[in-house]
Amino acid sequence: TVVKNGALNTTAKTFQIYASGLVTSANQKVEVALFNGTVELKRAPVTVSVKKEYSLTASPYQMGSPSVTGSYSGTDLSAITKVVLLVNGTVVKNGALNTTAKTFQIYASGLVTSTNQKVEVALFSGSTELKRVPVSVVSNHH
Repeated sequence: TVVKNGALNTTAKTFQIYASGLVTSANQKVEVALFNGTVELKRAPVTVSVKKEYSLTASPYQMGSPSVTGSYSGTDLSAITKVVLLVNGTVVKNGALNTTAKTFQIYASGLVTSTNQKVEVALFSGSTELKRVPVSVVSNHH
């Protein structure tokens, strides 16, 4: 079924079809077709991919506290398989995801020992990193 006509650029030999709201799932069969009047000349499949975006927020970590905590959100939360703590660029600990509250907790006691360390948390899908953010480390010396 033809759902939308597009614009042809005959000089550059390109076309553009506004598809927002028409393509709603990566599982839909989407095709483009070239017509001369009402006669179809050629048809081709369109590969649909979902743009996945993730947000990750880490609460400031107080030196000596048991855990680094925070929250996350994103377009495909089922893809997230783990959250990790990184110190100076190295994964040092896997954390626990609360998929209902969209929060995480990573045991960090003894792993974060200085405010000079580069501390980060990252979300992963299998071995693929989805998002990484810095953790602000606060000294417990007043």
